[in-house]
Amino acid sequence: MKQLALGVRLRADAVFESFAPGLNAELIAALRGPGSAPLWLWGSEGSGKTHLLQAVCAAAGTAAAYFPLERSLALPPAALAGFENCRVLCLDDVDAIAGHPEWEQAL
Repeated sequence: MKQLALGVRLRADAVFESFAPGLNAELIAALRGPGSAPLWLWGSEGSGKTHLLQAVCAAAGTAAAYFPLERSLALPPAALAGFENCRVLCLDDVDAIAGHPEWEQAL
């Protein structure tokens, strides 16, 4: 199977240094830390979730992948194949696949 690029680019300004943490210092520390446990971010629209996910990827460099599920629903769920080998995988808009059993199972 040939893997196709999604054409997704990280925003150059989506780094930890440009995020105003407010009361989220503990969250920022967890995202920047060496932990290997999965972390789930949730919050209202515009709260900076995508910014933080992209900042995690920027900090991890080539060991990371960013996968925006909302823009990926037109692809088959097999598009996720190969990402299990990433040291860091940031899945954005996970709520977009709710009610899509094929995507839910693939995750």
